[in-house]
Amino acid sequence: MVNKQSNYNVPFNYAREKLKLINLKTISKLSGIDFDKSKSMFTVDFLGDIYYVNYPDGEIYNNDGSICTNLSLKIIIIRYLINSTGEPPVDRYISYKEVPGGHVFYPNYKKTIIDRLALEFECCIDKYKQFMDSIQAERISMGDLAYKFRYIGNTYMIFILWFKDDEFEQRSNVLMDANAIQYFNAEDLAVCPGLAIDIIRKKIQE
Repeated sequence: MVNKQSNYNVPFNYAREKLKLINLKTISKLSGIDFDKSKSMFTVDFLGDIYYVNYPDGEIYNNDGSICTNLSLKIIIIRYLINSTGEPPVDRYISYKEVPGGHVFYPNYKKTIIDRLALEFECCIDKYKQFMDSIQAERISMGDLAYKFRYIGNTYMIFILWFKDDEFEQRSNVLMDANAIQYFNAEDLAVCPGLAIDIIRKKIQE
């Protein structure tokens, strides 16, 4: 069996090499991510957790100084930095179906993101609300429960839940600020919401 972590090391190391080729000031200006010159590190807030990205080698560290082992998250963080365009949020939200090229990955996306989100937090909805409040997510009027939250830097997402009733099963949807396509490609955006679900689930189970 092929080691999944080994497979993820390839795109991560490729992204790290690209990071080295981009001027530090350009990254800092376009990403909206703070850079600490004394430590030569970017400081990334991802759903309330702080990560440090060393420049120029691209290694990523947890807040306690240990190396981050979540390779999916590391790839997304580095890809955000190297692809940053400076495009601000436009406050217009799109579904994954509207992402250029998203139709290729949509069947899997629906199964691993949309269908999963509908079920993931139904047994712990109060803890879910508490976590979203703790990261200052904005409650908005969509579905039965919806939160808008900062993803990374200039990018935002909305998680929408509809609860099960006499007529319908539980449902969900994920929307993203339309500027997300300036920072991530369709393949990245098929992964991004799942990372958020994973981390929220882990936090509320602690």
